[in-house]
Order: sequence, then structure tokens, then C-alpha cells
Amino acid sequence: MKVLISRPMLERLPVYATYLEKLIETGVNSVSSSKIAKDLKFGEVQVRKELAMVSGTGKPRIGYDAEKLLSDIRIFLGEDKPCEAVIVGAGKLGRALLGYGNFDKVGVKISAAFDIKIPPGRNENVFSLDCFNKYCKEHSVSIGIITVPATAAQTVCDIMIDAGIKAIWNFAPMTLHVPSNIAVINEKLSISLSQLRQQINM
Repeated sequence: MKVLISRPMLERLPVYATYLEKLIETGVNSVSSSKIAKDLKFGEVQVRKELAMVSGTGKPRIGYDAEKLLSDIRIFLGEDKPCEAVIVGAGKLGRALLGYGNFDKVGVKISAAFDIKIPPGRNENVFSLDCFNKYCKEHSVSIGIITVPATAAQTVCDIMIDAGIKAIWNFAPMTLHVPSNIAVINEKLSISLSQLRQQINM
């Protein structure tokens, strides 16, 4: 059964992976959780628990095999079997997400964007919304990303669910109404920016 992990741990796993990649490049074969914690300035107990969830425990006085630990983290994140995702809303945000190359590191491949009107210019992998249902079913798409205005978000959400999508990443500033078996994460960019502004004024 898939282990559910916290968002902070999910944010740290790619950091561990990048750290291990650089370590392996220097010829290091093994590493302890305490060294990882020290180098990354994370809590030692936290690192030990998180790595144990992903890869089991390291060997006494040796630690982890660096390459195996890196492989286990990548598998845990789903890099070996990426989920396919699509975007509805091919404006500036949608196209920026489509062009971002690092989602594969967390096991997600954004393969296409859809819109009612195709924006001018070079638009590789941007298609008419009329093709959406067929594309999703042919490519077994499991994640939908909404980058349309709030007024259209619920309609797009319903279209995604009808196409068999099971999880939605919503950038529209509104609450979506979905069945209980559909996962939704609402990305509120204005709230994140407001939090930064508040920290400046602290």
C-alpha cells in the first residue's frame, strides 16, 4: 500500500536526491543519515525517520549505499513510473507550467495543454479543448491542472472528471465541488505572496 507522507517531507525528498547525486559524482559510495542531516542542516531524527520510510535503515557504521538510496528515493517519488498530467488553460501560467522541465523529478509528466482558443505563436503540445476527452482516455491521464479564470474552473473540473481524471491541481481562485474519490489541491498564489510580504514586515 502506498505510504502517505507529509508535504514537508515530500518537499525534502528531492533535496535528498540532489544531494546524493552530487555526492555520487564525487565518488562517495556510502553516507550516513547523520552526515546528510548535518550537510543539509535538517534534524537528524527527522532525516533518519524519513529515509527509513523510503529505503529502510542503513547499515551500522556504514550508513546507506548512496546509489541505492538515490534509486529508492526516485522510485518512491514515482520517477520510474510517471503519471501523465494535462493542463486546461493555455495562457501564460498554463504554458509556463507546460514548459517547466522538473516535474518528472516528482513522477509527473505534463504532456499537453488545452484551451478553447489556441493562443498565437509557437504552441507545441497545445490543443483545442474539443480533443480533451479523447486525449485523456487514449493517454490514461490521471492528473488535471486548472489554469483558467475562476468563472470557468468548475466547468473545466467537471470536464476533467468526465474524462477519467482522478486528481486536480487547481490554480483558479475558487473552491471546486468534486466527488469524494477525486483529490484536489488548491494552489493559492496570492496567499503565498501575501505570506512573504508579511514576513518582510515582521
